[in-house]
Amino acid sequence: MVKTEAKGNGSFEEKRRFDRLDKSFSMRFKVLSPDLLPVGELDRVGRVCDIGAGGLRFTTVGTLNKNEQLLILLEFSGWKVDGEEWIPTGNQADHGKLKVLGRVMWCGEVDSADHEQEVGICFVGRIF
Repeated sequence: MVKTEAKGNGSFEEKRRFDRLDKSFSMRFKVLSPDLLPVGELDRVGRVCDIGAGGLRFTTVGTLNKNEQLLILLEFSGWKVDGEEWIPTGNQADHGKLKVLGRVMWCGEVDSADHEQEVGICFVGRIF
């Protein structure tokens, strides 16, 4: 979760535990709830803004709420997965797929023009 503190000179100190990589790519996800089990198809899409070891920030059309649980599918071009190891191939045709569980930590206001919302996710698990 991002926390900032104002210092005396008006600047802010970053409280993030993991560095983030500015990276833009598509993702698919589904909001999890007990009445939707088994999960089925990932029916929503988003656009990753940045990603790190602890979570990611993305935009999506529609509304999400704080503390909702998401099943997220991330695909990384130029990588492949061998067991639990990620191997960079440099070949854009290779797509390493990563399924993770995430919890919504914060949600921005929904933009009235395009109905897009910015969302912060904390990773809580990986699905193999």
